[in-house]
Amino acid sequence: MSGPISAPAPPTPLRHGVVVVHGQGSHEPGEFLASVVNPIANVLEEAGGTVDRGFSIVDGKARARLVVTPPASAGTATEEFEFAEGYWANSFLPPSADEVARWILKRGPREMVAMRRDWVGNPANDLWEPGDLAREPGKHPRSPGDDVKSPAVERHLAAKNLVRAVHGQPEPEPTYRAPWLVRWAYRLQLSLVLALLPLLRAFTWVFARFIYLLYLLGGTKGTGLFSYIRKAAEFVAKLNPFLRDTLGDTERFIEGGVWAVAMRAPVEDAIIAFYADPTIADITVIAHSAGCAVTYESLGLGGRVGDAAAAATPRPKRLTLVTLGSAINRDFGFAAESKASRHARRLAGTPLDDRITGVPPDRWGDVVPAETLEEMTRLRSHFYWVDIHARMDFVPAGPLRAGAIQMARVDPCQLKLRRVINDDDLLDDHFAYFTNTDIVVPRLIRAIYGGEYPWQGRTSAETAAITRDRLAHRTLRVLSLDLVRLGLVVAVAVVSVLLAKWGGFQEGVSLVFTAGTDKDLSGAVTLPATFAFVATAFRPVYGFVREWWFGSL
Repeated sequence: MSGPISAPAPPTPLRHGVVVVHGQGSHEPGEFLASVVNPIANVLEEAGGTVDRGFSIVDGKARARLVVTPPASAGTATEEFEFAEGYWANSFLPPSADEVARWILKRGPREMVAMRRDWVGNPANDLWEPGDLAREPGKHPRSPGDDVKSPAVERHLAAKNLVRAVHGQPEPEPTYRAPWLVRWAYRLQLSLVLALLPLLRAFTWVFARFIYLLYLLGGTKGTGLFSYIRKAAEFVAKLNPFLRDTLGDTERFIEGGVWAVAMRAPVEDAIIAFYADPTIADITVIAHSAGCAVTYESLGLGGRVGDAAAAATPRPKRLTLVTLGSAINRDFGFAAESKASRHARRLAGTPLDDRITGVPPDRWGDVVPAETLEEMTRLRSHFYWVDIHARMDFVPAGPLRAGAIQMARVDPCQLKLRRVINDDDLLDDHFAYFTNTDIVVPRLIRAIYGGEYPWQGRTSAETAAITRDRLAHRTLRVLSLDLVRLGLVVAVAVVSVLLAKWGGFQEGVSLVFTAGTDKDLSGAVTLPATFAFVATAFRPVYGFVREWWFGSL
């Protein structure tokens, strides 16, 4: 007589490995990892999924886990994501601020010219590739490329992708059109920024040595006799923390020799561990800012990660690279101009390892696009790269440079370039990718799921995909920020004109610089005081509107 029939064991969730790599600046272990994992989990939950979260920091190494169960209506299985942090912030000693100041004054001016390169085109960011946007019956006609079966169509799309990548052309065929005012508000702001860049570049070229002299005088005894020079020197010296702890990371990585090896090691270790784990089906690397350059070199030809990819079981194990606000453009330029050593110029000539990308070295000469669907499928099973840049982010200042793309030696079908709207803020856009749950976090979710959204739907309550309501939420609220910024600029400009006409300009400027101090301004109700109030209230007023519109309050 047979015993009771046992229920079948639930299937083991498919496991994915995700490595998160922070950018330059001061970071604590786990800080950046949490800022990436939390919004991914939040969007999946808001879209109807159930997310079980785990997080730990052991011996300075941060790990996280998400177990995602789709809604019952999706009919798809539970999947598990293991996150590891490629934490490199404590891998080197920061350089002196003096060293970084000298370095950036030599290398910076040419990069200002390069920043103009792609700050034009697709001003509303409302042009989308076929298949990017969640489909709505009757609103999203099917386009070539949604379900590609023809090799001819694939070759055509691949060739268009390469042309756009190399020449920075806008994306094709709109499926969502933002209000016209969004485009014009952006153009107006951009024109102001572009007008300032040549002036800033000329100022840097002409006064670079003078600025550096002032910087040195800040620590020299006896300059008190020259009070204005002393004050200017002390003002420049306030940049020390930024130079040492932020720009110093880039200087160490490019020209620091063995320090660069130490910075790469934690990123390489995290990726190698996932390649060596047979239970991990695929790997995604999410890198930000300077971390993009560190990651790129970690995947470079002849490195430890290439060895691990070749030895991985089962093979091939797909690696998806997502770069956000990438510093590869800037670092590519800095490295190409470096005269420090041959090693410092390595980043401007190192291709990605063919054992990772799957692109045979004999095709590296012209990187001719793959000609068959079978070859494209094979290449994508090895490697895929999504580069995301905000339209006002001054670090990448556009998509990957043509020279960087050609250097990487990837097939066009393995590369996607995406411009997004963050906040349209020249200072904040670089740091707003992971709070952009409308059009950035959905792309991260798509990447860690291997290129497909985990379940479909029409609205943000039904899917983690980019939907029309998410796009409307982002563009309309960014429009409000644009109008606030422009309104405050106009207010400052009007008051400045009145001051110039009626006098008191010097008094107004002095009030601006003393605002926030213990100086008594209670009796200052003159026109200069109005100027001081408008100028100093700019950021707080804008910050309040930004927090309010994007749901942080």
